[in-house]
Amino acid sequence: MKKVYFLPLILWMVTTSISSAAINPDSLKQAAARQRDSTLADTYLLLARYYFQTDHQPDSMIKYAQLSARTAGLFELDSRILKGKKALGLAYTEAGKFELAENAYSEAMAIAKQMNNVTEIIAINNKLGYLFGVANDLTKSAFYYLNTAKEFEKLGDFRNLGLTYKNVVVIFTLQEQPKKIMEYTKASLALVSKLDPVKDADIIVSLYSSAAQHYLLLGDTEQDPPLIDAALAYADSCLRIARNNNIVEGLADAYYVASHGYRLKKDWKNAILFADKALAYKGSIPNRTVFMIYRLLGHVYLDRREFTRVQQYIDTLKALPAAKELDAPLSIAQLRYHLYKEMGNDKEALEALEVVNVENKKLQDSERSKTINELESKYQNELKEAKISELNQQKNIDSLQIRSLLAFVGIAILVIIVIIFLYRQSIVRNKLNALEAEQRLNRARMNPHFFFNALTSLQHVALRQSNGQGIASSLSQFAKVMRTTLESTYHEYITLEKEIDFLNEYVAIQTISYPSGFAFSVNVSPSLEIHEVVIPSMILQPFVENSIEHGLSGLEGGRLIVEIDLVSGELEITITDNGKGLSTDQQSKKGHISRATEIIKDRIYLLNTARKSNARYCVGPNPGGQGVEIKIFLPLMYKHEDSSHRQRSRN
Repeated sequence: MKKVYFLPLILWMVTTSISSAAINPDSLKQAAARQRDSTLADTYLLLARYYFQTDHQPDSMIKYAQLSARTAGLFELDSRILKGKKALGLAYTEAGKFELAENAYSEAMAIAKQMNNVTEIIAINNKLGYLFGVANDLTKSAFYYLNTAKEFEKLGDFRNLGLTYKNVVVIFTLQEQPKKIMEYTKASLALVSKLDPVKDADIIVSLYSSAAQHYLLLGDTEQDPPLIDAALAYADSCLRIARNNNIVEGLADAYYVASHGYRLKKDWKNAILFADKALAYKGSIPNRTVFMIYRLLGHVYLDRREFTRVQQYIDTLKALPAAKELDAPLSIAQLRYHLYKEMGNDKEALEALEVVNVENKKLQDSERSKTINELESKYQNELKEAKISELNQQKNIDSLQIRSLLAFVGIAILVIIVIIFLYRQSIVRNKLNALEAEQRLNRARMNPHFFFNALTSLQHVALRQSNGQGIASSLSQFAKVMRTTLESTYHEYITLEKEIDFLNEYVAIQTISYPSGFAFSVNVSPSLEIHEVVIPSMILQPFVENSIEHGLSGLEGGRLIVEIDLVSGELEITITDNGKGLSTDQQSKKGHISRATEIIKDRIYLLNTARKSNARYCVGPNPGGQGVEIKIFLPLMYKHEDSSHRQRSRN
């Protein structure tokens, strides 16, 4: 699924929930200079919010968030310290300093738990979802957002639930999952009827705006005109409510989405009309939004082949405050390239394409460049300090000796810390390798147990059938199952699709030992992509085996059903049979849950240790009647995640 160019606007909207247009930074700084009491912490916090929402200057955000938390600490105001730490976490996130951001949120979480403030605990989890989204750890981001959504749903807080659903939609947009985008967009729209039309007008506008953008994204990607028409309808709803409640950002966003929708429908007149209407609010909306509107107009006039106007908009884009933010330089370069290409100016088009490649590489190397710049800055500072020390050496010889001694002690302490850190890293790495080796050993321990049972089934065939055709067919099935089982020793994870195929082959062999037969079926939720989702290999077979041998043995009309569904971000696997059930006799219970299942417990423990997940299983009576029900809960994992996890493990 390709990403169209209005996606950065979506990302900006997700981070903005409080309007700061009315904040005057100069007056706040003047007020801060006069204040001597605890209100100074609040003033610094307002300045941090201003530099986040309006000017979007991460360094200033960090400065004032630190001042807010520090000032609150002087007055021992826990609630204000918490707010300052939250603002600091957001500031570090915007600056790309993700480890510092996580530390700030951890400190805020400790205060919130000490105060037993459930609202703040939920809010910090929500911020962590945003942090990991920006850090491109989309699995963690979705985890925090979905957990936050569950808590808001329990509290009946539909305002914040709607905003959280918006964030979830953005994560699935970045993961390029159209079904999930549509699912959570519809879930957010369903909340509109539960919100107050007046008090919650800002949230309703935000939800309609988000729905319009994502329907437009899907419509453009899938070339689906009805989706584009739906996007325009939601943009119209957004306009109506924003106009009635004077919500400026909602008006600008809706006009922008409408403009883009009409451009896709090749209605240039309305595309220009709505873009101009959006620009009427450029003094009250984020600089990033203004940049995207001008860029859209450049593309509209490029579609109309009005090349002079396109060049004018390129010049305007270069002069905008947001011209150096995010992917703005790349956006400008791409527009120039398409302009020269349409004009037939091959030389200029080639030069513009080179700029596109350079800017694209800059984006890819941004983290590395940031690190290099920080190191260079530290190096320059060290050079300056060395020069000052040299100039003052004669006058401050005694002081210099003391500083040298302290420096030596500091370096010695630093070396000790580094050695301890490397040693601990080595221990952790060895422990991880041991865990992986133990997992492979556990899977290997299961294979002889499985082969013995399968060969017993083949023995029954040999005794019952006089011709070799049935035996040969059964041996062929057994060979397939044996190959899959042996391969599982070398692969930690297997796709759902392969696991289901394996279970069908395995059960086919097992039915040989049961002349009366039993019915077996596997039902998978349509929301799961069985060729992409992975689970630990051979994790289900022992449970299925127990159900057959201890539940369905000697039973007429037996049924065994495996159901796989996605519930609250986890895989929920339910195995039910209509067999003999769990006896009250303790010895019988042990029979139904075999030694192989004990190995499964070890594997689940190792999975949770390596993945920091909450995998588990439980066994109980079948609620639908006679028999046993086994529920297994596993983390939702995909093939590409498994590859990256294994790569990290090796490193």
